[in-house]
Amino acid sequence: MNSSFLIVLVAMFAFMYFLLIRPQKAQKRRLQEMLDRIAPGDEVITIGGMYGDVVEVHPDKVVLEIAEDVHIEVTRRSIANIVPPE
Repeated sequence: MNSSFLIVLVAMFAFMYFLLIRPQKAQKRRLQEMLDRIAPGDEVITIGGMYGDVVEVHPDKVVLEIAEDVHIEVTRRSIANIVPPE
């Protein structure tokens, strides 16, 4: 009876790993790669839904131009997506 319980426990852990942990790690890796690719001139969307053009990139923050001569500083982690060029 103990061996069957151990097999069920291992199977449940494997199921949870492939269903939850592995996809979350892949998503985190893709997000980090996207944040590493940010360069001046890119159009981005922040987590708050604000569009802006990247003006400067610093190790921990990004300067965005949200309107003509209106610049804001946001943390890199607050960038949700890079808008693909049309």
